[in-house]
Amino acid sequence: MKRTTAIILCLALCLSLCFSLASCGQNQPAQAPDTAQDSGDRSGDDSGSGSQPAMRNGGAVQSPQNVTYGVYNRLVFEHYGDDSERPGCAYIYGLKDMDVEDKINQAIIDTYDELRASDVPPYRGIRSYLGPEPEPEEMEWYNCGTYSMECNSYANFNNILSVGVFKSSTYKAPDGDDNLTYVSDMRTLNFDLNTGEQIALEDLFCDDVDGLAILSDYIGELILDHNLQE
Repeated sequence: MKRTTAIILCLALCLSLCFSLASCGQNQPAQAPDTAQDSGDRSGDDSGSGSQPAMRNGGAVQSPQNVTYGVYNRLVFEHYGDDSERPGCAYIYGLKDMDVEDKINQAIIDTYDELRASDVPPYRGIRSYLGPEPEPEEMEWYNCGTYSMECNSYANFNNILSVGVFKSSTYKAPDGDDNLTYVSDMRTLNFDLNTGEQIALEDLFCDDVDGLAILSDYIGELILDHNLQE
């Protein structure tokens, strides 16, 4: 799957995540996460408006629920330099709860390291296309020589942070042809900024909604609209 396809699917999931989770709060206004008053100050200031704890609602949440606005999370998403140990990786700072901040940053690092160490993505038919033992080509614009790593934020509001980690490689055709094939792999992380836990698919929808069916139909239509092929 090409990188543009992966980005489209990630954005679709991010939008579904942010708006459906935010709307499942029994129509309570979205509250700012527990972030520092000054985003550059990791110690924080308890007098800031973000010092109030997040509201927790119990019981089942029935659809429909509506959200009319989003509240931007006051945190900083920063990249490591290309000369660092993890070029293209990223980290956050600005949360008052340092344990949550460290938990999120460690999850980003673990995902980055796992993807970086991975082989050719397990896409169906890719080995027959690239050959049984494909060797990546070195590209001058890749930050890791024969591949490139990248980490981006796709949603950062309503107490949710959505992160995508990419690995890009380029391969020559196995028959000796000079044609090059670009391959991209992606991992996505969606965090609850109140706890640092990752948000699962079942967390995205109200209790009386079949979320998996909704996502499957939506992504299927998105693929057809963009004329994407398997």
